[in-house]
Amino acid sequence: MIFKTKLLSTLTASAISLASMFNLYTNGSDKQYDNNSIYTTDDLPQKLSENAYKIRVRGKIKSTVFDKDKPKEVKFNPLLSSGSALLMGIDNGYLTLLTNSHVVMEAETRTQNLDFFGVGVKLQTELSNLTYQLQVPYKEHIITRDLEVLTRDKDIDYALVRTKSPLFKTDDMRINYSIGNSKELKRGDFLYVTGYPRGLSNQLGHGIVKGRTGKEKKSFPFTDIILVDYTGIPGNSGGGVFALRDGAPELVGIVQLDVGADSMGMVGLDRIKQDLKSDNLERLLK
Repeated sequence: MIFKTKLLSTLTASAISLASMFNLYTNGSDKQYDNNSIYTTDDLPQKLSENAYKIRVRGKIKSTVFDKDKPKEVKFNPLLSSGSALLMGIDNGYLTLLTNSHVVMEAETRTQNLDFFGVGVKLQTELSNLTYQLQVPYKEHIITRDLEVLTRDKDIDYALVRTKSPLFKTDDMRINYSIGNSKELKRGDFLYVTGYPRGLSNQLGHGIVKGRTGKEKKSFPFTDIILVDYTGIPGNSGGGVFALRDGAPELVGIVQLDVGADSMGMVGLDRIKQDLKSDNLERLLK
């Protein structure tokens, strides 16, 4: 009798839970981001992956070791790195994409004072001749287009880039998401993450929101980072992060950096929108 009572109680609770889910699904949205992917359509992961692209960066690195402020050793090496970008707009064959500022790095000179076994060494690194190239999969081929940087912010760590020449065919390209509100994200919300980890294949992962770092720089190079329960891998930077609202994907940020302990940091889209001081992102998607 006790077993039957417990079983009836369990079945009743399950029925109430299912009824609540059914009512939410049929009668309207709770207007909050989902904490699971229960309403996701089977083709959604593929659609989100189609909006992710790889950026390849080439350049030169000049490294100079100084001894008492005099150059002691100079080396020249090629620079080759990659990151991810998210399709934001299509205009007469020209593509506009969102990525990190550190992915499309600027030519600059950095000086570091290092300590090797008690011996102080000054190292100067100069980045130059930088070019950015977008790789677009098309059927069984890879189409490449040079990129220009439209605008960037190093502190927030975002950049808008655009192809310098049009693609010959963009009729079948679609932007498969809408603009979201990263301020609405709360702990436990489900997220999809797109990108090209280690510059290899286009991959899609998922995680949940863990929290935020706050506005003070402590152990992270950036402030106000949204932490995600997802392992960030080099090459993922600039990839799109999407939340679901009743199964519909909304862009809420881009991958920024690996923060360790199976966590990554993302730039909230609202910080980017605020910095642009306009609704440019929404207009891009129309």
